[in-house]
Amino acid sequence: MYAVTQSIEFGLFLTIGLYLLSVEIIKRLKQPWLNPLLLSIVMGSLILWGMKIPYEDYAYGASWIGYLLTPATVCLVLSFYRQSHLFKKHWKPVLAGVVAGAVAGIVVTVILIYLLDIPEVLRHTLMTKNSTGPIALEIAGLLQRPKDLVMLMVVGCGLFGFVVGNPILRLMGIKDPVARVVAFGATSHIVGTAKAIENSKEEGAMSSVAILITGLVYLVLVPLLFLVWR
Repeated sequence: MYAVTQSIEFGLFLTIGLYLLSVEIIKRLKQPWLNPLLLSIVMGSLILWGMKIPYEDYAYGASWIGYLLTPATVCLVLSFYRQSHLFKKHWKPVLAGVVAGAVAGIVVTVILIYLLDIPEVLRHTLMTKNSTGPIALEIAGLLQRPKDLVMLMVVGCGLFGFVVGNPILRLMGIKDPVARVVAFGATSHIVGTAKAIENSKEEGAMSSVAILITGLVYLVLVPLLFLVWR
C-alpha cells in the first residue's frame, strides 16, 4: 500500500482521474455552480483523509502537473489572438477597468488585513490571491512566502468567482460583455475565465487579456507593498 502511495504515478494519476471523473459528474448533474476543480479537490481531500495518506506522498507525484501551469496560461493568448479585434475596439475601457479592479482588490485586501489583524505570514499571501497561478508563484518566490499557501489563496479566490460571479453580475444588472470580462479576469483569473468561456468565446478571449494585465499590476505593486511593510 505505502509503496503505491509513495510513487510518482499515484499523485499524478489520482489528480487526473479525479478531475476527469468530476467533469463527467458535472455533465450529468448540470449544476452551473459546480466546478470540476472544486469537486476534484473535495474528493481528493476525502480520499487522503479517509485512507490516511500523507499529503507529501500525494504531492510527490501531483506536483509534476504544476509544471504545465505556466504553458497552459500562455495558451490563453491563442484565444485572445482569435478575438483580437474585440480588444482593439474596447481596449480603453478594458485596460482602465482591469487596472482599477486590480488596484481596488489590493486596497480592499490591505484594509481587511488591518481591520482583522491578520498574522504577518498570511498578509502577503492574501495580496496575491487575485493574480493568476504562475504570477502568484513568482511573487511568492520574490517575497519568500510558502507557495502552497499562495496557491490555496489563488484557487480559493478563483473558485469563489466561478461560483458567485454570474449571480452577482445579474444581481447588479451588469449585462455588458466587456464589463463582465473585466470582472471575471480581474478578480478570479483563470478559474473565472473558464466561466467566461462558458458564456461566450468572446468573453473568454477578453478575460484572458484581463488576466495578463491584472498579473502585471500585481507583479509590480505587491513587492512594493512588501517593502513598505518590512
